[in-house]
Amino acid sequence: MRGSVKVVDAGMKVRSFAKQEKKGMHQLRKDAKNAKKLDKKLAKNRKHHGNNKARSHGHHGHKVAKNATVRTGAGTKRFSLLRFYPSDTTVKVGGTVTWKWTGFNEVHTVTLLQQPDLDALAANLFAGPTLDPVGALPTEAPGPPVVHTADVHGNGLLGSGIIPDPAGAPPNTFMAQFNSPGVFTYRCLIHDGMTGTVTVKA
Repeated sequence: MRGSVKVVDAGMKVRSFAKQEKKGMHQLRKDAKNAKKLDKKLAKNRKHHGNNKARSHGHHGHKVAKNATVRTGAGTKRFSLLRFYPSDTTVKVGGTVTWKWTGFNEVHTVTLLQQPDLDALAANLFAGPTLDPVGALPTEAPGPPVVHTADVHGNGLLGSGIIPDPAGAPPNTFMAQFNSPGVFTYRCLIHDGMTGTVTVKA
């Protein structure tokens, strides 16, 4: 999120406030249009291609994939989409989900925990004089994939910690192996409404 201020000599003519505001609104509308277009494209790709590469033939539905990849954020240097693509992912027991940071100028977390504890953890992240380490730091030692079970850490908590976009220092991915069947909710602790689920099937 960057801009510039140009300071000129007092005698030079500059745009009026109204014209500068109009230019800003034009940029905003253009970025909003491009953001909607990208969101629609990513949602369409998810609808037609899904997150499961393995498919069955005929009328028996889709086979469950062993592994899946989820985009964590998306966008350009002009705008950011604060969503997971796809937001609902299905893998087999023992399968792995890889979250890849694909946006610009934004940091995110991938944090799995049961509600309402997940939202409480998000509320505490910036509540104190320093970041809450439970949400800000990884819950596991480096060395992907980390392993998720329904009772990891006693309550199902598994988190990437705060990870920067691809322009930042690596790693810009988070990988978790799911060894228990169920539906597991996750979210970015920084951005309200940036949520998803992983359904693990036996």
